[in-house]
Amino acid sequence: ITARNSHTPYNPSSLYGVYIFNDSVPPIFEWTLGPSDAILFHGCLPPPVKYFSFRSYCVRHGITTVLASLGDSLNNLDLATQNPDNPLFNIPSVMLTTADLATLADVKDAFTQAGIKQPIELDGVPSSIVNLGNSAVDDTFQMQFRVALFQNASAGKAYTSLQQPVYRLRKKKTPMKPIKPVPLQRLRSRVANTSEVSTVALRYLDMLQASLGHYSAVTEKVTASPVPLDGFKCIRERQNCLGDNHDAAYLATETRPLLLQQNDVVIVFGLNHRLFNQSTYSNLVPYKLQGVPASDGFLNSVLEKSGKVQAELYPTIPLYKYFYFAAFSRNCTKYFTAKLEEFCQELSQEQLPLQDPFAITYRAYLNPTTHTGPDYKQLIMPVAVRYTLPPGAPPFSG
Repeated sequence: ITARNSHTPYNPSSLYGVYIFNDSVPPIFEWTLGPSDAILFHGCLPPPVKYFSFRSYCVRHGITTVLASLGDSLNNLDLATQNPDNPLFNIPSVMLTTADLATLADVKDAFTQAGIKQPIELDGVPSSIVNLGNSAVDDTFQMQFRVALFQNASAGKAYTSLQQPVYRLRKKKTPMKPIKPVPLQRLRSRVANTSEVSTVALRYLDMLQASLGHYSAVTEKVTASPVPLDGFKCIRERQNCLGDNHDAAYLATETRPLLLQQNDVVIVFGLNHRLFNQSTYSNLVPYKLQGVPASDGFLNSVLEKSGKVQAELYPTIPLYKYFYFAAFSRNCTKYFTAKLEEFCQELSQEQLPLQDPFAITYRAYLNPTTHTGPDYKQLIMPVAVRYTLPPGAPPFSG
């Protein structure tokens, strides 16, 4: 830490050896963690964004790759609540990843001695479910810092170009405080005081599908299912959690994969969860079954616009603005009018071969009330509809 401020050495060097991760050493994407070790981020929070979060992950548990979250994340809504008098963006921040509350106390003391009045946020590692140590057989870990949807694109580009050092603190073999393990924390409740589930919403979802036409060309209809990934469970059962995030609800059609032939169009219909106060933002991405995205998919802003356009086309049904549709095709210009074409993404055979099945994955992030992912029971699942259009069929026109 002393490398950051040689005039104010605020690391108790008699207790810790310090190693800095920066551009002078090869990138380290996973590391071991001793019972009293810590990883310290002392950098800047991003400029205004829809979402950011910090969370440590167990990458390898024993010999199994689990990539499992170790609890709730430190996200922008959570930090805003914890520190209501502080600005949230473009400010210095300290995040400490450790399994030892005594180490947290040491670091806080060091900052106080240095006259640095700054809160230190704990990214706790629950020692009871992982194997701590610095040998080749101990578990490995990773910190994931997620940032999404910068308000200003150029400011976002400048921020992501920053090289912000991260430090590894390891206690030396000198008399030290007894270890105080970080306990296994109960996850935030996802249950909010509102729900979007209703027969009225379901009826409008069906109406939206009918309004696009070509109902007779429907060859398949798949309702997405919840994919409730849980890092703690994945560690216990030694399964790959694929970088789960408790700030999100994952909805997918992977139980019934879809095909996209030359004359097919797949349209996903769903509710705009943000307007139902269930999420802050969302995205929708087509995935090959190997877990590789076939395209970048659609961001929340485009999904929201699709509902607004449909409400404009049907002024007597203004509630369409609370819904969305998003399409995938081999030829969007052929199958959609100019008004709707921006809500279609073309997938080439290089991106998705004709014979390859794929699934739709929808992520809804951060319920604004609970500060965690939406509750699956309070969401209406999106529906993917596959149309096989005959030669000469008119385009979807809304």
